[in-house]
Parts: sequence; C-alpha cells; structure tokens
Amino acid sequence: MQYQETKERVIFRHRESGHTPPHLHDALEIVYVTEGTLAAGIGAELYHMKKGDMIFIFPDMIHHYQVFSKGESRAYYIQIPPSLCGAFMEKIQKYCPKVPLIGEDSVSEEIRGVLRQLSAVGKEDFVLAQAYVQILLAKCLPGLQLDLKACGGNDDLVYRTAAYIAANFREGLCLTSVASELGVSKYVLSRIFSGTFRCNFNRYLNGARLSYACACLENTNFSITEICMDSGFESQRTFNRAFKEKYRMTPREYRKAHQSKTRECRKGIDRGGHRPTDNQPVRWPPFLFCCFLTGLAVFPHIDIVVKWKSMFRVSVRLNADVFLFFFFTCFVKYFREKFI
Repeated sequence: MQYQETKERVIFRHRESGHTPPHLHDALEIVYVTEGTLAAGIGAELYHMKKGDMIFIFPDMIHHYQVFSKGESRAYYIQIPPSLCGAFMEKIQKYCPKVPLIGEDSVSEEIRGVLRQLSAVGKEDFVLAQAYVQILLAKCLPGLQLDLKACGGNDDLVYRTAAYIAANFREGLCLTSVASELGVSKYVLSRIFSGTFRCNFNRYLNGARLSYACACLENTNFSITEICMDSGFESQRTFNRAFKEKYRMTPREYRKAHQSKTRECRKGIDRGGHRPTDNQPVRWPPFLFCCFLTGLAVFPHIDIVVKWKSMFRVSVRLNADVFLFFFFTCFVKYFREKFI
C-alpha cells in the first residue's frame, strides 16, 4: 500500500473502473458510477455500488476498488485537496462518515447537474472548480452522519496513524508522543512512515500543517504569523523554511500569486457567470459611417454642391434606397446585439 500526495487542484477523471490496490492520500475523493458497477473498500468495509450511486472517501482513509461484474464499468473519480473545500475543510480532515455511500435514489438531479458542470470545467479554472466543489459538499454532507476519525473503529496502524495526525496536527506533536498515543514504540512508527508514507515523521507532519496553512493563505485575511502559529509550527522561521522548501516560494509570495491568479480567472467570467464570446459589442460610429459609404456605393444617385461661408453651401440629394439600406442594416445589427 502506498500513500499519495495530491496537487493543489481538483482532479476530475471519467474513466473505466478496474482493480485498484489499497492506498490512501491527503485528498477528499468522490466517486460517482456512470455505467456498470463498482465495489469500493474503505478500511474493513466493502460497499457495492451500481449506476447512479455516489461515495465519499475522506482524506487519509485506506481504500481500494474492485469490479466483479462483466461488461463496461465507468465512473467519475474526483480528488479534491482539503484546502479547496472552504468552510468544510476542518470537518473533512477531522471526521469520516459512518456510511459513506449515497444511493441513486438520494442523489438529486441538482447534484447530478453540479457533477456535469464540474466535468466541463477546464484545468486552469480552479476558482470555478472550487465553487462547484463547495456546492456539491453543501448538498451532500448534511446527509452523511460523521464520526471523529479516531473513533472510526479501524485497528490498522497505518490508518490510525494518518487519522490521528489529521485530527491533531495543529498540536505540538513529536514521534515519541504520537507513538505513545497509538500504543506502539517510536521505532515501529518510524518504519510506518518510511515504508508506507515514503518520508519521515517530521516531513509528513509538516505536509499536513502546510496544506492547512495554504488554505488559510488563500481563504482568510489572517496575518502570516497568525497562520504560522495556528498551523502548529513552533516559530515563523521554521514555517518559512518548510514552506519555501515545498512550494519554492515564501508564504507572502504564495498569497500574492494566488490573489493574482484569482483575479485573472474572474476577469474571464462575466457577471452572468459565462465566458465572453467572440460577438463583442459593435463600435457604433465607425459602423454607421461604413454603412453610409456602402449605401452610397450601392446606390450612387447623388448630387453634391459645395460652397464656402456666405458664398458657398452644401447641397446633397440622396436616393431613398440609401436611407432604406442604412436603417435596415442598423436595425439588424441592433437586434442581434440585444436579443441574440
């Protein structure tokens, strides 16, 4: 079994289902079956899913997938970093559902619509993706009964280790204290981190704290010092060093980059929530002048006499067809802009 660390973006895949060995990761995973069947194992429980069923797998929970039926089986697989879950982040990190499966009858058409919208969002539209994710969570989580992860009833040491750190990473933890809480020696726990999580205890703990800090930098106006202390770091110097080592920038630079990216994404969406099209509003003065010249070219029956001041005057006689062409063209363009 391996531990997977997800990137800071929503990953949406509509793919064929198959056997996936036991694993865990730091993201919330949502699976919605679109064709066939799927068996999802979470801890010691196995949930049999059919078309239209949905399941929620909270971060740091061991899970696997199997397909027992014949024929094609496909599903939406959505991985969501906790930092993109907004107000639901703390709940997702500390708790897990008693029964994570939502049956087809309980999945409303509104929820299916949100899933379809999320599937159509581009990879760079993280603001729009985050909005759909939070709508999905707001619609689904109230229907799930949640328990503290530490009370989940799973005796697997890897699961208990990940669950304990996910619920307590903001406290002053060390390898010895965590091992004592889990009832094992620090040497056994150290082997868990090196063999399963592919990193040492401090790196894993800092990873959980940094994910929380990133969410605070993105979604709050707290100072960097406040975020540092709230994330569980002993000093801002340690926080800055760990942050720069993982993200290749300081916390301040990260916040500025996120704010800049958010502004750019919002510019691409108009007030109605739609992207601007190629049919931009016409600049009317140049357009009217062009229509007038076109009318003259098509219907050249015109006499022009030019005089200057008291000695000269301008006299223009146009064919009626010029005016008809001119006003008809303007009306058509106005109608297209206003109603199409």
